[in-house]
Amino acid sequence: MNKKILIMAGVGLISFGGTFGVTWMLKGPVPAAATETHETETPTEPTAQSPEDKVPELKITENPGEEMARGMTEKQMQGLIFDIREKMKEYKFKERQLTEQEERIRVAREGLQEDITRLNQLQAQLTLVYEKIRKQESSLQARQLDISQTEKANMQKLAQTYDKMDSAQASKVLISMAANQQLADAVKILYYMSERTSAKVIGEIATTKPDVASVLSLELKRVREAPETTAAAGTRQTKG
Repeated sequence: MNKKILIMAGVGLISFGGTFGVTWMLKGPVPAAATETHETETPTEPTAQSPEDKVPELKITENPGEEMARGMTEKQMQGLIFDIREKMKEYKFKERQLTEQEERIRVAREGLQEDITRLNQLQAQLTLVYEKIRKQESSLQARQLDISQTEKANMQKLAQTYDKMDSAQASKVLISMAANQQLADAVKILYYMSERTSAKVIGEIATTKPDVASVLSLELKRVREAPETTAAAGTRQTKG
């Protein structure tokens, strides 16, 4: 019993000695300079700083992204990658929408420009047509044979005389008037003759002078009487 106790005590002592020796070898001897400094220090001049007075040491790394990645867990990293991919998808979707919208605007602008071009061409054509009609109207008005109310009374009397004449004889007189620069008067006489008589006279003229008959027929379409108001005003002025 006593032997067992002694053996156990010896083993414990050997273990303690071995542990102490290994620990001393790992730590190494304390530097002499540090020992001397510690011996020369006086208790009245404390050099140790409190934890509150210590300035935290800032680590500045060349690649902060790597440091942040090291501090993140795998799950956090996967979540970050997922968010980035979603943002990229959203950006590409919006970019595609903007591209499609720009294309639609471009097509609409081209269509509008084509419509404007066609409208301008149509307006130019209408302007030409209007100018042509206006010139024709001006030319027609310039060529019309105006008959005043006073002249109308005189021409009606002459027409009645020619109505009583033979158609052959009346045609000769009218042909002579047309040849002697009195075409307008010949037309006015035919205008106030009865339709039946004027038709016979023009037919008689056509047998001998078809060109004169054609001119007389065309000129009859241009005869225009002056309005009654004009004649009344002229009568009032004459009386005054």
